[in-house]
Amino acid sequence: MSFKIAFRVDSSPGIGIGHIMRCLTLAETLRDSGAECLFVCRNHAGNSSHLARERGFGVELLETGSAVRSETWLGVTQAIDANQTCAVLENEAADWLVVDHYAIDAEWETAVRKRFPDLKLMVIDDRVNRPHDCHLLLDQTAGRQAGDYRGLVNAETCILAGTDHAMLRSRFRELREQKAFAGQQPETTVFVFLGGGENGSVLERVLDGLEAVAGKHPIAVSVVAGADHARLKQGRETSGYRLELLGFAGDVAERMAHATINIGACGTATWERCCLGAASVVMSLADNQEEIFSILDREQAALCVPPVDTAICEAVEKLVTDQELRQRISGNAARLCDGRGAQRVAHKLLSMSIVMRRADEDDARFIHEARYAGDASRYYRNSAIPSYDEHVGWYRKALGDDARIFLIAELAGEAVGQVRFDRFADRPDHAEIGIAVHEIWRGRKIGTPMLEAAMKSALHSGISTIHAEVHPENRASARMFEKAGFKPAKSADENMLRFEWHSAG
Repeated sequence: MSFKIAFRVDSSPGIGIGHIMRCLTLAETLRDSGAECLFVCRNHAGNSSHLARERGFGVELLETGSAVRSETWLGVTQAIDANQTCAVLENEAADWLVVDHYAIDAEWETAVRKRFPDLKLMVIDDRVNRPHDCHLLLDQTAGRQAGDYRGLVNAETCILAGTDHAMLRSRFRELREQKAFAGQQPETTVFVFLGGGENGSVLERVLDGLEAVAGKHPIAVSVVAGADHARLKQGRETSGYRLELLGFAGDVAERMAHATINIGACGTATWERCCLGAASVVMSLADNQEEIFSILDREQAALCVPPVDTAICEAVEKLVTDQELRQRISGNAARLCDGRGAQRVAHKLLSMSIVMRRADEDDARFIHEARYAGDASRYYRNSAIPSYDEHVGWYRKALGDDARIFLIAELAGEAVGQVRFDRFADRPDHAEIGIAVHEIWRGRKIGTPMLEAAMKSALHSGISTIHAEVHPENRASARMFEKAGFKPAKSADENMLRFEWHSAG
């Protein structure tokens, strides 16, 4: 089985690297669940598609288009780009296509969907300024609501909105949980990261502002300067502070977490800083950053300033001298993003990919393996493992019981697990659930998406309340039910945990 996800995303000095970085984060999360990912990128000058190759993903480069400007970021028309992308997809048999591109809208998406009717399409956007034809839309902007896209998407489009879905590398979440935040260093450290776009002139102003701060307070500064680092270094050899100029920083998460103060733009790195609870000075450097700039200002989750050296100096000096202000901003920022967005998005995409079908007699062996392979039975009320012949006898009888529903979960045509619902005799809209992921799929984070798909099937079968029983030592199973919205319930058996889910409808 090969569950394939293709990404259509571009990068360049003008476009920046935020789009491809968040797609890489999602791709790495999906790979943990067994997905094979491919990146389709236009070969713009200075593009960052090599980052996908370095992480072990396939890359298909589309021919270079015209000069890239904000209004023509594709470099070609949408029709040409759609045809070229389809030519790549002809050889890939992808299950999903993820599009993260400001120059693509419903025109492009409809053309691709007509060529591949079975392909599911996900759009990543944050501008709410054009129509989309997709199955799933993600907008990770703080305060965004699904209703903001009313009239821009199909009625059946699933929308994930807000910073609960901000896609960050797992390292940011790990550092957040370790509470490895700033303020523990012997000196005041400043980390400057303005994103991967063309920001050389703004960096000059930032460094000028920091020169003014250094005249009053000792600071050490690290700057991700990209292609400008060599040029900037020549003019900063006698700066008034310890300066480290980097072309690229592979340890951005650590540098953000350990810096006393962060300076950045309001692009995708915004949510990385928020996840870490970083005390930051931020600027809006593009039209699409204005909304995030306003949100951070309103939530007091950063000091928001224009890209002017005097304003930068004033804001940094406030943070250097006021520890209480740093702590307040840190707390406000951390509340905006918990760093688990990529997992939530991957779960939704997988749950929309899993097909639940009714089990039949031919599934007897698969169900036996799913239930008893490995050591899963140690968590069952009855841990004894029946022989295969005993199982077949029980299974055939159970299939004929109208109060029982047996389901097989399939991903890209391969069975990955089994689910059973046992209806209550006195309340047929209530049922007990039994769920088992096949041994070869365990550890791939497929359980929660499979459970969510099973819950939808239960609703279609008239089941509105689902009860689950979990062994206290089976924490993975308990977390799975909790993630899917189940709530703890009173258990008649002190040796087992009990959970319940009630349909909102």
